[in-house]
Amino acid sequence: MVKDNAKTLRLTQGSAARAVISLAVPAATGTTAAAVYGLVDTVFVGMIGTSALGGVTVVVPLYMLVVLMGSAVGMGGGAFVSRLLGAGDTEAAERTVITCLALILLLSVPMMAVGWAFRESLLRLLGATDTILPYALRYSGVLLLGIPILTTKVAMNALLRAEGAVPVAMRSTMGAAVLNVILDPLLIFGLNMGVAGAATATVISHAAALTYILWYYLSGRSYLRLLWLRLQPSWSMLGEITKIGVPFASTAAINTAAIGSLNAAASGFGDAAVASMGIAGRVLGLGIAVLWGCGLGFQPFAGYHYGSGEWQRLREGIRFMVLATSVFTGATAVLLVGFANRIVVWFGTNPQVWEIGARALQAAGLQFLLMGPPMVYYALFNGLGRAGPAAVVAALNMGVLVIPAAWLLPQFMGLDGVIFARPLTQVITLTVTAILAVRVQRQSLPLQSLPQPVMPTPEEPN
Repeated sequence: MVKDNAKTLRLTQGSAARAVISLAVPAATGTTAAAVYGLVDTVFVGMIGTSALGGVTVVVPLYMLVVLMGSAVGMGGGAFVSRLLGAGDTEAAERTVITCLALILLLSVPMMAVGWAFRESLLRLLGATDTILPYALRYSGVLLLGIPILTTKVAMNALLRAEGAVPVAMRSTMGAAVLNVILDPLLIFGLNMGVAGAATATVISHAAALTYILWYYLSGRSYLRLLWLRLQPSWSMLGEITKIGVPFASTAAINTAAIGSLNAAASGFGDAAVASMGIAGRVLGLGIAVLWGCGLGFQPFAGYHYGSGEWQRLREGIRFMVLATSVFTGATAVLLVGFANRIVVWFGTNPQVWEIGARALQAAGLQFLLMGPPMVYYALFNGLGRAGPAAVVAALNMGVLVIPAAWLLPQFMGLDGVIFARPLTQVITLTVTAILAVRVQRQSLPLQSLPQPVMPTPEEPN
């Protein structure tokens, strides 16, 4: 159909680099906006005090676990949707979208209940000291209530990207970011809610974004329709969703454990050390958000062209992504290492936090230098449906090696062992990714593409 062809123009028109940019830039803009309001939270909470900043820092792993669980369903379903669209099966793609929505709603309620039941124990495990814990409890209490909103918004954003509606996903995230920045000072200081105000601003912003996404689907503007009549899950469909989603969910747990291990190790050196690790994580999160967004934009490109047999065009896209992300990580690393002392002073007024935070930011820059190719190939493996390699790279990216390093290195290096645990383990991540990349491309991407049918060109693409 002409309409169908118009909706997939972003994936197929122009050079591979142009197509990847058209998908990656909006996705990266959206994810970066999300990271910005996390950073803004940190700036405002830092004005309350060092222990308050530490409280938000120890909750971050739990928040990321919730968000990544939503991403697990969205990315698992999204990878399958992209391949179905590439194969021309729109009806199966619609069944997958509504199944993902039902699945995330079913998962969010028990997640909320478990979080409430064990939150104090979890926060202690993640590095909360006696002075940090009260702030962490107030901040996490609000976020836990918002779990159904947070997970559904993230999952639906991933499904929008899978059908090529990257600008819509970008607008939802950017709108949430702007709203969050406006609400933060009003709730934290204006209504004197403190850290609970920061968490409330986050939940309200996500709720507004989710409302916009649902309006887009239900108003008929989306390519794939959101119809409960399509809710016809099958074992094969669930298998395709979980093939990518379950390994990703497992790595989300690894990410929580890795950040928690670093926070717990840092807590032995005082609240300032915990707060400093949080600052470095939030600042580095901006760069990671760009890479993550590029990967989210690249994944539907990879899935579509693999499904349609256009392997040569996919190879061109891979080469462009590796080059572009490597240039970006190199430039960002120079900025973080060279300007760490100027960046850290934005977060509170504690000189000890400034001193430790500057070292942590420099270490973060060294880590970021090596993060480009692993992010690209993780997205590629997902797009190809290669769950095994994707799971390995995801586990390494999320910090599976950081967990033992956070325990071992401080015994020899003190606080520097905590600070440099991630950059040291990132070297191994890059090496393993390179080995898997060569193997998967040889197995899955023949040098010659399949013959492509001639499709009519739409007059006015939507």
